[in-house]
Amino acid sequence: GKIPYCIDSVQLTQILDKNNPPPYMDCADFSSSVYLTILGIKIGYNTKEQIKRGIAVPKEYMLPGDLILFDWNSDNDGLPNHVGICSYPGEMIDESGRNSDPTKVVEGEDVRRAPLTASLLSQIKDVRRIIQNDGSIINEP
Repeated sequence: GKIPYCIDSVQLTQILDKNNPPPYMDCADFSSSVYLTILGIKIGYNTKEQIKRGIAVPKEYMLPGDLILFDWNSDNDGLPNHVGICSYPGEMIDESGRNSDPTKVVEGEDVRRAPLTASLLSQIKDVRRIIQNDGSIINEP
């Protein structure tokens, strides 16, 4: 199912349950909840924490499961402001939108699969690998 998007939501990382989905999430809530649900690990509740997890890999070598952290504002503050998860080579899954009102549901602002277009690739700040090639987990900040 779909989880409505709300930026800066008050939701915390949680186990995702399709029979009892959260009322809304932002991108970091979603990525942290995916890792908690699938691997049972906490990767941080915001992009400022998530960019410290795992090891950095060049975007040309990202694999499914890697965190993709973006600087969509290009504000040069050194911090990411969006995160997705590589789902297939050249594709990501993320929670996306602009809604900031938790009482509203905005059509089309929810979990999506998106191709990593040239425009998106140019805005990648960092790619972080938590699930290593040998199956081990590196999750320390």
